[in-house]
Amino acid sequence: MTRLIAARMLSLLVTAYWAVFFALLSLGAAGRQAPGAEVLLTPAEQVRLAASALGPAGPVVLASASAIVCALFAWAFLTILLDTRPRANEAQQVVRQALVAALVLVMGMSLPAVFGVGGGALFANCALQIVVLLACHFAVQFELRRRSPPQRPYPQSEEAARLLAVGAAHNSLLNRLWKAQTRPGKVF
Repeated sequence: MTRLIAARMLSLLVTAYWAVFFALLSLGAAGRQAPGAEVLLTPAEQVRLAASALGPAGPVVLASASAIVCALFAWAFLTILLDTRPRANEAQQVVRQALVAALVLVMGMSLPAVFGVGGGALFANCALQIVVLLACHFAVQFELRRRSPPQRPYPQSEEAARLLAVGAAHNSLLNRLWKAQTRPGKVF
């Protein structure tokens, strides 16, 4: 179990990071200042700029959407942590759903920047988040796929042994038939 968790450490860290990030984004949309979030824009500024295009319901919509994405990443974290099988197909699907939801949210937040609201800082911040989300998606999918079930060292050895046995039986039968035909007076 611990070996499997260690093999999935990157996936666990990525999903935990994005869950915390979208929780801070949700707090920023709710009007609370996220502590220690110093990037190009703080999550509160990013949500404020994006919500300004949605009218008075903008902060509520973005806070709800950010909370849903946060819950999806928390679900992905728990799925990766508690899945004990070497090949994590369910974890791949949950991470894919969380990342698609996050991409839709961030792309939706970047739309006001396309129309001139918020200037270049909002667009640059959203574009950076989209690129990082895609990179995280590829890294997590690679890590979850590379843990395949243990394979036999020579998977074709059984097939080769079967073919050799069939060939030997065939040669033995041909040998018996040939000897029976070459002996005079011997009838099958």
